[in-house]
Amino acid sequence: MALPQLFACLDHPLKEVEYDKSQEGKKGISIAVNKDVDIIFVIDDSGSMAEEQALLSANFEAFINVLEADDVQANYRLAITTTDAGNPRCPKADTTPLNGNFELSSCVDRVGLGHFTFAGVDPPLDASYSCTDFCDLTDADLQIRPTTTEKDATEKARPWLQNLEGETNLPDGVTTVQAFQCFGPQGVAGCGFESHLESMYKALTRAETDGEDNYGFLREQAILSVVFVTDEADCSYNEDHKAVFIDQKALWNDPNDPIPTSAVCWRAGVECDGSTCSSENIDIAGNKGASDADAVLHPVSRYIDRLQSIEDEKRKLDSGAEVLVAVIGGVPPGYDGDVADIPYSQSGDQAFLDDFGTDPGCVSAPNMDGEVGRAVPPVRLREFAEKFQVGEDTNLFSIC
Repeated sequence: MALPQLFACLDHPLKEVEYDKSQEGKKGISIAVNKDVDIIFVIDDSGSMAEEQALLSANFEAFINVLEADDVQANYRLAITTTDAGNPRCPKADTTPLNGNFELSSCVDRVGLGHFTFAGVDPPLDASYSCTDFCDLTDADLQIRPTTTEKDATEKARPWLQNLEGETNLPDGVTTVQAFQCFGPQGVAGCGFESHLESMYKALTRAETDGEDNYGFLREQAILSVVFVTDEADCSYNEDHKAVFIDQKALWNDPNDPIPTSAVCWRAGVECDGSTCSSENIDIAGNKGASDADAVLHPVSRYIDRLQSIEDEKRKLDSGAEVLVAVIGGVPPGYDGDVADIPYSQSGDQAFLDDFGTDPGCVSAPNMDGEVGRAVPPVRLREFAEKFQVGEDTNLFSIC
């Protein structure tokens, strides 16, 4: 995961806005810079994400440095949720579904809770290094200072990191870099049927619902940026069709299989024609062209409309306001926005096909043990992100 790719989503963290302003002795056009930015990370916390989260942790300092650079000095809020929105195949006792709730706790404490242990292999995978290589602070060291919001005048600890006009909500002596390196890693105990888009949807809904911990995170005048970090396909399913994961097996690898793999997510929401793939409404029997209500996965339009409604509200205050989206996922390194460069195929390693329904979109360089990481090419996430692309700059970057 190259540093420029990882943080290319922040190439335009601020937006210049022209406005009329009266000044003593003269009137004219001045330039105001919107330094307010609300950032939501939706991080894949499934069992395959150990090395990717370690790389992410290694780059958190650069991310914060971009926001706090002298020529930026952003007034930012930064929240984190995961791709785990629950699934019939992921009992809450075994996984860590956030369902869009923001998580702001030290990964050191969560290591002790088993969040960095993936039990799906033998022996279980210990991914604690993705936390402890970068963080040595516990929750006791990271007690969040109470703050108010635009919507709540009561001071209380909020589940996000913020730095407004140089004042953070962290304890004295703790830097924003230290805090992010502890708050950012989400572990590998999350559900393997990742619901990236639904987790975002729920996070935004909670942020606008009085009584929820997320409430008040979104500021009316702030830029909103949503960043997805993942190596798998979106599986944001309609609860009405959860039987697809239980006993309705038309989209499984084999009807005789005892349990489904993540390949069901690919088959439930993607249609490919040769080397071109797009999202598709597919019902529980495998029929294409289903209605939105009958589709196993919620249509991508559900999520586009949700984010567009937020952008529309912001444009009532600023006609040039934009919502930004970035996906760090299974596209080739150096991806420049040409979809033809994403290798959509189903002819490679059979084990990978059985697990994910498609060949990888990118493969990482071997690690010290000679192992490589492989990521599923995005389709639903790609289409969603492209709707919020700014100009010609791509907003999809490689996790490999």
